[in-house]
Amino acid sequence: QNGAQFYLNTIAKHIHWTHGQVEVITSGNESFKAEQLIIALPLGVLRAGPSEQASITISPSVDKYKAAVDQIGFGSVVKVLLQFKKTFWEDQAITGEDLSDMGFILSGEAIPTWWTQHPSSSTLLTGWLGGPPAERKKGISNDELLNESLTSLSRIFNIDTNKLKNDLVASYVANWTIDPFTLGSYAYDTLESTEARKVLSTPIDHTIYFSGEYLYEGAAMGTVEAALTSGKETAGNL
Repeated sequence: QNGAQFYLNTIAKHIHWTHGQVEVITSGNESFKAEQLIIALPLGVLRAGPSEQASITISPSVDKYKAAVDQIGFGSVVKVLLQFKKTFWEDQAITGEDLSDMGFILSGEAIPTWWTQHPSSSTLLTGWLGGPPAERKKGISNDELLNESLTSLSRIFNIDTNKLKNDLVASYVANWTIDPFTLGSYAYDTLESTEARKVLSTPIDHTIYFSGEYLYEGAAMGTVEAALTSGKETAGNL
């Protein structure tokens, strides 16, 4: 409980800045001061309204940068990780065919996309749902998403759902759209994104810098690699 309270009291809520000086005020009214600041928050948090737990304000306001944040797409994704006792999809008695080299599964089920760890041997299956269909799952609990995932696999492989539940060792549902500290998942390009990135890649009076996967110019936008590349570039500009 004490740890949770500390966590809630150390959320950055307000940024006050002038040239060469920044002060960050937390939800617990703590103050942190520096000459420069890197903001590496998800786009969903940068867009968050005052009612959101992770919302943050910048004063004096930087309207041009706020507008640029709104010009980059930020989508919804649900990811489900399921660990089973064995790789049942490699059992020809179950599937009727050899799927030992299966990488991806594309289907029309509620959780449509799945992948294995091929070529590594693993009993882990990862489910994925993105875009508007994931946005429509905002009001669904993680338990419901888990049940939808197992039902989807049951239909894909024609296996009884109860058998899948019995063989399930561990599960984790990541619904980033409702996570209060992400409020979305991966960035994507809009018609205005190129110009918006130019704005956000330019420091605010050499004092505040932005960094994140949404600023990446290459083909791997929305990835960890993009975030790391952006972070390295931002650090090099300090």
